[in-house]
Amino acid sequence: MTENGRGLKALVIGMGVLIVAGLVVLAVAIVQRAGKADFGVEEEYASAPLPIPSGARALTVAPAGDGVVAVLVEDAAGRQSLMSIDLQSGRVLGTLALTPQP
Repeated sequence: MTENGRGLKALVIGMGVLIVAGLVVLAVAIVQRAGKADFGVEEEYASAPLPIPSGARALTVAPAGDGVVAVLVEDAAGRQSLMSIDLQSGRVLGTLALTPQP
């Protein structure tokens, strides 16, 4: 191999090492930032049961903001209602009966 070929080979190997090192640094930075992520949960919630009617089942639970969740409930007869529940106290803030329209 000539002098130019050796120099080119060394240059390519050096650049490959730099690319791999850069990817490692990038991966470490991503992992560190993900570990420090703030998901907006600042307060502990009480372990309160969800007060749904007897024989009913919760179909869906979704956050509604300010420590409140919306729970879609279906009773034993198949009727559905939407309940708004405070997560701190477990208190039902309101219930909307969902009725099908003709």
